[in-house]
Amino acid sequence: MAIMLSSKYVCDASGKAVEVILPIAEFNALSRLAAKYLSEWRELTRANDEVEPIEFSAAAMTQIALQGGAFEWLKDEPDLYTDNDGEAV
Repeated sequence: MAIMLSSKYVCDASGKAVEVILPIAEFNALSRLAAKYLSEWRELTRANDEVEPIEFSAAAMTQIALQGGAFEWLKDEPDLYTDNDGEAV
């Protein structure tokens, strides 16, 4: 569970201060939900010693990233590099 430092920053589980990009109420709700599912996952893995990891393809991971919206803020960032930057390999 994250600890609120201010309306703009929280302290994550490792103790690192991170900037909040959601309204704090939404962040807290998501944090509680994540803790609930983590607890349920731990119970399931205790009950089943053999848990097979799920492997996602690069295409599936790309779709998850695109549809998840976590990188939406990048659309407003300036392009720092072009195809002409750097040296040919």
